[in-house]
Formats: sequence, C-alpha cells, structure tokens
Amino acid sequence: MQLLQKESANSFSAAKQSTVLQDRQQVSNNLLPLFVVSSPNTNGTAMLILTTRPTELVEPFNSELQQIGCQTFNEAMLKIVPLKWSPKRVSNASALVITSINGAKELAKIEDRHLHVPIFAVGLSTAELMINLGYRNVHYANGTAVDLIRVICSTLSISIGPILHVGGKHISVDIASALSLRGYNANHLAVYDAIAAASLSRKTCKLITAGEIDAIVFMSRRTAQTFCMLLEQNNLVQYINQIKAFVMSREIGQDLTSLGWREIFVAPSASRSALVELIQYNMETGTSY
Repeated sequence: MQLLQKESANSFSAAKQSTVLQDRQQVSNNLLPLFVVSSPNTNGTAMLILTTRPTELVEPFNSELQQIGCQTFNEAMLKIVPLKWSPKRVSNASALVITSINGAKELAKIEDRHLHVPIFAVGLSTAELMINLGYRNVHYANGTAVDLIRVICSTLSISIGPILHVGGKHISVDIASALSLRGYNANHLAVYDAIAAASLSRKTCKLITAGEIDAIVFMSRRTAQTFCMLLEQNNLVQYINQIKAFVMSREIGQDLTSLGWREIFVAPSASRSALVELIQYNMETGTSY
C-alpha cells in the first residue's frame, strides 16, 4: 500500500499564511494505515497514550491529544542539547534548509537575521515557526527529507550559491550530500545534539506491564529505535502485542515491525495535526481512514 503525497512544492509568504490552515484541513484526506487490524477501544475509559517527545517539545502535542479526550504521559527518548555554532555561517548562506523545530529555534538566537533568504522547511510546523521568526520566503515539503530535496531542486537553480542545512548532529538523511550530488554547493551545520535516553522510567515500565497504555506515538526513527532497544533491555517486549503504535512515517513504522505491536498506523502527512486526527478517528471507530 503506497502512501499519498502532495505532487507539487508548497510555499507561502507572511501574507499567505492561510495556506497552512487549508493544508491542515486536507490532512485527513491523506492518511493511510501501515497495517490495518480493526480493534476498537471498548473499555469505556479514556485512551492512555505514551508520547516520546523531547521534554522541550512535548507540551503542544500532548495538549492537542488531551483536547480530543486522551490521557497522556511523556517518556522522552531524546534530550536536546544546543551546540556551539557560528551565526556567520548562516548569514553567508544563499538558502537555508531546516529539518526540525530544534534547528529553527536555534536560528531564533540570531539577532540580525536575513529575512529574505529562501527557507526550505521539512514540514508545516517548522515552516510556521520560521514565519513567526520573520522570514518572508518560506517553502515547505510534506514532512520527509526525500520530498524536501525534491522541493529544493524544483525551486532553486544550482547557481543559487551556498545552501546550508541547519539541523542536528545526528541525521537520518544527508540532505547536503544529496544536494551536492545534484550540483549544488551545500553543507550541513549541526546546531544541536539529540542524546538518546539510557533507561525507561519506573512509571513507564509499570504502565506497560500493567497493560494500561493503549498507544505509543513516535515522531522520528531514532526515537522509535531507542524505545525498542530499551524495551528489550527491560524485558518488556512481551507486552507490546497489546499496544498500538502511531508513527509519522512508513520508515518509522518499519523500525517497529519486529516487536509484534497490536497495530501500527502511519500518517503520510508528517505533522502533529495528522497524527492527532488519525488518533481521534481511531478512538471513534477502532479503525483507520
């Protein structure tokens, strides 16, 4: 089963931010499950969802889940640590590539930002943050690095000048190298590190063994891989067959398949709103779209 994806590049200026709202309304039309097994939550209680976001980023997402009637608990799989970097490298770039909210937040530290430089964000949430920082030429992809590379190549000439990918120390797709192979002058700047958790909290272990967790949400491959490793270290894999997983991409879902989850659902639109809508629909029907 193939996931639905947008066929054209997306962009908006500060005067066209309504595009974001229109895209969010269309998200529910672009969701498909990775694996479909009908299993409604019939115990009459609110769905307890374990989120795995870095502590600094969890609050907006958990609040959205609570608004649709979920109980939430966060077990951070990654700790975000800012790195030392030179603002001059950003100022010298002819275009900026931003693949995470963490990277965007680091750019907020620059006092004299070049607000007309083309910005290429991996998805809507990151693009919105760049707009809020004052950038006026913002393009965005569908949430994946592959689509982001496509958007960049369809928008920029190879004569654009230096392109700088502002991201983390650990990257799943080397966007700068991919662009360099296509003739661009591109480099990567690590502005933060994401340190993997070394253990699970006692509360999370107890919730899992007691069968109280209905679903777990994963927004990155590294988060999913770290969680699976910690499950094995704590001899908790046997309990996973009673828990659903909601993930932001098919690649993340594939990282989970060996553990025998009750269900794995993936949203082809890699955004918080897509996951919230999918979870809400699953709560109401016990199925996917």
